[in-house]
Formats: sequence, C-alpha cells, structure tokens
Amino acid sequence: DVKIICGAIKARNVGGRIIEFLRLVHCFEGGIDTHILNMILASVATANGDVALSLWYNGMSSREAAVITEFLRLNPSLKRLTLRGNRFDDGDAA
Repeated sequence: DVKIICGAIKARNVGGRIIEFLRLVHCFEGGIDTHILNMILASVATANGDVALSLWYNGMSSREAAVITEFLRLNPSLKRLTLRGNRFDDGDAA
C-alpha cells in the first residue's frame, strides 16, 4: 500500500536514516495518479534534499507534469529525478 510505504519513508527520514535513492518502476497498474504522486513526493521531501527518485514506466502524463513542476519549484535540492518511459510529450517540457 502506498500510504504504508510513504509513511515508512517519512519515518526513516525524520529519524535521521535518510533514504537517498527511491526507484518505483512499473509499480502502479493504470499509472500513478496525481494523488499518489503527491504522496510519494511529500515523503521524499522529508529528506531535505540529496535524494534521487526514479519513477520509470508508471503511466504519468500531462496531469502529473504540473505536480512534478510544483514539487521541483519547492524542492530544488532534489539530487536526481528520472521519468523514463512515461507518457510525457513536448508540451509537458515547456
């Protein structure tokens, strides 16, 4: 369950055992929706930077691009974000 995973990530980060790399590949049948994406990003943000996040092949598209853009604006210290294999197009890069 996503809530359990995100809670565990937050608990580790707050406890000083920072998760430095999180890879979620082909994890969500039907894709990651904006609600789930927000939960994942919020849990990663508790590390206060220096985190690499990979969300490969999770069916994200234009809806999620806005969520990711806002997250990056508020969390510029994210070490790396990999979004390979999602359904973004050139308009999402603008």
